[in-house]
Amino acid sequence: MWTFVAWLATLAFFAPVAWMVLTSFHQEADAATNPPSLLAPLTFDQYKLLFSRDITPFLLNSAMASV
Repeated sequence: MWTFVAWLATLAFFAPVAWMVLTSFHQEADAATNPPSLLAPLTFDQYKLLFSRDITPFLLNSAMASV
């Protein structure tokens, strides 16, 4: 019984993180649909756009804020 409860708790905590990661690989229009489309094509375009810019100041700002 406790094993089942532990698995449910793990899924409850992991599901939002998994959803966020999966959504990050969709185009913005596909991610914003209601109801969400899980079968939308996955793409790395948003990550290519992110890493094509100079994000160093933003990463340093986040690192300083977290420390």
